[in-house]
Amino acid sequence: MLKLADILDFSDSFYVIDVEMLGGNLYNYSLTSMRKDNNDIDFSFPISPTNDFLEIKKNIPVGANIGLIVNGKGLLYRQIKQEQDSKICIDKILPGVNPDDYCMQQYSIPDSTDTILSIIRQETLDSIISLFSGFLVVGVSVGPFIISDLLKLLPSSTDAISYHNISLIVAENEVTSYEIGNNDDETIQAVNLSGQTFNSSFLPSLSLGFAYLLGENCNFSEMNCVSRNIEEIEYKRKTIKLLRIIIPISFMLLLISYALFNHYYSKADNLNSQITVNERMLNHLDEIKQTYASKNKFLQQSGLLSETKYAYYLDIFAHQVPSSIVLKDITINPQIKKSSLSKEVTFENGIMMVTGISHDSFEFNSWIKGMKSTSDFKEVNIIKYEYKEAESKAYFSIRIQL
Repeated sequence: MLKLADILDFSDSFYVIDVEMLGGNLYNYSLTSMRKDNNDIDFSFPISPTNDFLEIKKNIPVGANIGLIVNGKGLLYRQIKQEQDSKICIDKILPGVNPDDYCMQQYSIPDSTDTILSIIRQETLDSIISLFSGFLVVGVSVGPFIISDLLKLLPSSTDAISYHNISLIVAENEVTSYEIGNNDDETIQAVNLSGQTFNSSFLPSLSLGFAYLLGENCNFSEMNCVSRNIEEIEYKRKTIKLLRIIIPISFMLLLISYALFNHYYSKADNLNSQITVNERMLNHLDEIKQTYASKNKFLQQSGLLSETKYAYYLDIFAHQVPSSIVLKDITINPQIKKSSLSKEVTFENGIMMVTGISHDSFEFNSWIKGMKSTSDFKEVNIIKYEYKEAESKAYFSIRIQL
């Protein structure tokens, strides 16, 4: 399972454990920690030989990629003529055994027809690998002979390298042979690499670590379980590379999408505000239209919008009023009175109602006759005429049809 740290961490880490078999399921462990950052590879040795397995495990992150260097009792070394078939090689060294019960690693001596074999029982190697469940074992080397590539980085004067109880014979920076010493005696030899001085027994661990971090195949013992782990880590690497491409692109697309969303959201918000304003204006316009229609209906009903020339009639009427007549009210198109329950307002069009006071009944009669005789008024009727003797005047109301 990929974690975010796997994607964000652009450096590769690798841990190599040197497992020395002491016999009777007892082991000594040494830990080498390596990290590649761009073109630089840093290494350190946090734990020197110890038989405390838990101390080794707590210094390795869970799920880390690790490599194993296996040596010690139970490991058999032989130098023979080169042979392609590993089963024939095992049969030459251990006649009569089942070749499938053993695991063999070959080291071909440069400029020679000889090869050095490191042989271990398959069951023993499987049990060592099983100790490191929870980690991805992606590199295994049986014996120390993989240091050949690393020798080019050591001083050219080096003619032998000590590794536990084995002495590797070196000529022209190549391992050419080996010598087995006493199992109880281990020669401590100091070597210097990249400004660090350390025990030569760490050289195979460094060789395995450099090979892995430089992208080489580290399954020297050709273990199936290691091959599966290598396939898994390769798939993980490709996935992480793809994610490192996808994540920035996705982030950029997300930023662009956010910018577009923010732009169009603001635009939509402005449009919604404008729509609200326009809706209010439309509602106000509808109210104005309704008011206009109501007033227009009122004016039509009142007759004010008709073609009748009210100013003309009023002017004629005013010229005929005698001096003894005092006008109190003139109403054109008077409202028709209806019941109090009715809300409709109607008008009597073409009618002019006049009320006033007459101080001379003779002049009043002459005035009425004069209006009736003119062709400007269709009809003139006296609605009310009330004479009050005490006041010497009469109150009148007349209806004129225009």
